[in-house]
Amino acid sequence: MSRCLQAHASESAFPGPEISGAAVVTRSRSDLRTIDATRGKDMTDTVGDRGPYSMIPPASALIAFECAARHGSISRAAVELATSQSAISRHVARLEKHLGARLFDRSRTGVRLTEGGQRYRDAVVVGLGAFKAGAAELATLSSEARAEVTIACSDEVSHLFLMPRYQALKEALVSVSGLSAGIRA
Repeated sequence: MSRCLQAHASESAFPGPEISGAAVVTRSRSDLRTIDATRGKDMTDTVGDRGPYSMIPPASALIAFECAARHGSISRAAVELATSQSAISRHVARLEKHLGARLFDRSRTGVRLTEGGQRYRDAVVVGLGAFKAGAAELATLSSEARAEVTIACSDEVSHLFLMPRYQALKEALVSVSGLSAGIRA
């Protein structure tokens, strides 16, 4: 468990315990607590950080980790994500530092998940899957409201070619994609 002392400036050159504003922040893997060093009072509510999401790593690091874990290779993860090996390695290193745990055993032939890394990968896959499903659902809802096919043509083509075939075109659009067809001037 790492501890750091944060001292806040005060008006007095020699602050006493009652006005010092000193706080000890303790961070373990599962708990972030701030204790007022002068009064022993829990100040966890006042920790700024990123609020309740401070323990959640950036999505880019989670994606890089999941991809490297799935392939068992930093190189193949870099190819899939169209980035460099060093970028994937940096994401994984930052993630390991953020979590305070080693996620991979590294060798010349690739990477292999540690036991903790396997458990974390399972949780990341579930979380990323939920994000993906939510995005797909939202895309479906928003595309239903504005899906349309536009045919741009001259008046002659419209009147002489499309209008006689309009009913067949309308039925084809409905049967293929579920779109409703209409004419807009």
